[in-house]
Amino acid sequence: LYKDLIDKVHNTMDEVHPQKHKYFPYKAKSYKYPTTVDNILKMWHSVQSVWQLMMKHGKTNNSNSQTRYTRVAMLRSDVLYLTPIDIWSTGDETDQRDSSNSVAVIPGFG
Repeated sequence: LYKDLIDKVHNTMDEVHPQKHKYFPYKAKSYKYPTTVDNILKMWHSVQSVWQLMMKHGKTNNSNSQTRYTRVAMLRSDVLYLTPIDIWSTGDETDQRDSSNSVAVIPGFG
């Protein structure tokens, strides 16, 4: 499905540094070529596939009001989250709650 994109990532070299791949974050020392980038592409594919399935399922079932997705958390099953994940917090200093479902929050677990 994403063969063309993966081939592009694997085969496009940097114009300034022709010995380096263009789409690889060399400053991120924990990244391993090509495994890390391939895994990121797989993750993007998974998120997109789940989102499309949710949208399709929601449209099919919303006509009879059985399923309506108002808030979604996409969490990794191979990660142990040591702190609670508040899916209603907007993550800013105002401590606002997103009851209108208008904010996408990406936590900074750093």
